Amino acid sequence: IIFSQSFSIIFTIIIIIIRFTIYLLQKLLPRKSLSEKYGLNSWAVITGASDGIGKGFAHVLAKSCFKVCLIARNPEKLETVKEEILKASPNTEVKIVIGDFKKSLEPGFYDKIYDQIKNLDVSILINNVGVGNTGFFHKIDDEKINDVILVNHFPQYFMTKKLIPNLLNRPKNLKSGIVNISSINGIRPFPYVCMYSSSKAYNDILSRSLNVEFKDRIDILSLRPGY
Repeated sequence: IIFSQSFSIIFTIIIIIIRFTIYLLQKLLPRKSLSEKYGLNSWAVITGASDGIGKGFAHVLAKSCFKVCLIARNPEKLETVKEEILKASPNTEVKIVIGDFKKSLEPGFYDKIYDQIKNLDVSILINNVGVGNTGFFHKIDDEKINDVILVNHFPQYFMTKKLIPNLLNRPKNLKSGIVNISSINGIRPFPYVCMYSSSKAYNDILSRSLNVEFKDRIDILSLRPGY
């Protein structure tokens, strides 16, 4: 028993030392910038880019030496965001693609979007577009339920599927990245937002499963914000 306890203590100390060493190395060793890791002046494609998190990503990535492609349904809002980005980051490029993801089931919907970005050196995909609703499940309007399924599920699946071949064909010295916006609502039960929560759980599991599949070449992250 004494030997077992001593071994356990020694093993714990070794693990602490290893983790602390790794932490120090991460802090002290020089780290590549995002643009060095993913490619200077490569493109970041962002869905739901006219507001909120998507708009925030667009601004930050533009300041980090990425060109940005904004996808959303409202052309006026997108033009405003484009002007704001170019004012803050005049050396970048901004491309606008109009797409209403509530029309995800229309034949050729994702092909039309892909045709407008397929020739870009896309290094980062931000799957941000999403909608939500609240209320007792049995009282939620069927159209709103359809919207959650169409906008929160299909875009992350099909935008990712369309762009993964492009990301894999980039130079082997460059990584690529996909960020799927999930939510804290997707990791535990939340009443009155069950449609939204279940869709965000889907986003999270999709991201984590894809990351295991493609981790050698593509960083695939699940972002779970909470408000």
